[in-house]
This record gives sequence, C-alpha cells and structure tokens, in this order.
Amino acid sequence: MIIEVICAIVNTLLSILPKSPFHFTPINWGPLGDVVGVIMPVRDMVVHTTALTGCVLLYLAGRYLLRLIKMVG
Repeated sequence: MIIEVICAIVNTLLSILPKSPFHFTPINWGPLGDVVGVIMPVRDMVVHTTALTGCVLLYLAGRYLLRLIKMVG
C-alpha cells in the first residue's frame, strides 16, 4: 500500500520532466552531419561554448583594464 503510493508520487513527479534535456536534431551537413546531430546536440554545445568564451574574454578584458588603471594611478 505505502510502496504503491510512493511509486505513484514518483511517477507523477517524473512525468513532469522532459524525456531528454537535449534537443537532438539532425544538422544539414550531409550524411555525417545527420549522424552527429542525432548523437550529440552540436548546436546547443556551440551556443554554450560561445557564451562561455565571451564571459571569459570579458573577464580578462576587465582585469587587463583594471591593471592599466592601477598602473596609471
């Protein structure tokens, strides 16, 4: 009885979640791109890598600017 109630609660909670956190869609890069697009979410990876690289470059630029201000002041 108690186990069935716990299973029902867990199943209800799990039904809210998506089946996959990634969007696996084929890429229009020919037959190899279709296979790679199904295996790995390349577009999402490129977007996240670009955002991460931009944040790191912004941090380094700010750090360099603050060093220049410290040298002048």
